[in-house]
Amino acid sequence: MGLIDSNVSLITSSLDAFLPKLQDVDEIKVMLYVLLQQSRHEGNRFYMTVGQLENSDQLCRWLGDQNAKPRIQTTLNAMLDTGLLLQHHEKSIMNEPLLFLNDDNGRQALEALQAGKWRPLPTDHQSAKPPSEEKNIFQLYEENIGALTPLLAEDLTTAQEEYPQVWIKEAIHIAVQNNARSWRYIDTILRSWQKEGKHDQPGRDSQPNKRKPAKGKFDDFIQR
Repeated sequence: MGLIDSNVSLITSSLDAFLPKLQDVDEIKVMLYVLLQQSRHEGNRFYMTVGQLENSDQLCRWLGDQNAKPRIQTTLNAMLDTGLLLQHHEKSIMNEPLLFLNDDNGRQALEALQAGKWRPLPTDHQSAKPPSEEKNIFQLYEENIGALTPLLAEDLTTAQEEYPQVWIKEAIHIAVQNNARSWRYIDTILRSWQKEGKHDQPGRDSQPNKRKPAKGKFDDFIQR
């Protein structure tokens, strides 16, 4: 199964705790895959989404590829029924069910989530499918502006619904160029474009150094 991993002993010990409740080979394979992802996760608040499991090429290969997705869904339902996994419906950001292992860390993470002490972020996990070469706005923000907090993630999610994604990416680019690395500055640019209209200049993207930023238009929002 390709489980040659530096954390194999941790996976094995964790599997021992769940093994008595596992009912068939599919459940064993799904549990092994979940434990493998947990061994690679930093921190105690480990969870996975249903989509990550259904779209995992590795897990599908373990199950023999044919009819893998329906089998994963059936297996997950069975594991939820027997209490091997815990489920939480998160609509604000992930927009799909979250799955937690029913162990001490999993229960504590779920309880803290339900109490509002933390929230999942779109960047918590790498996609189970190979990532697109084009970075999304969450990745661009973290790499160019700063850490993505739950509140900022909400702002970016809302912005995606209000503005074209290309606007948001360009506003982030302008913020970096103007050394104004804050969401407030980016949001001001987007609101300005929405209100006054966005007038693209030919060749601006190909010759960014020749473009002079509008003097004073967003200066009040620059955080130095």
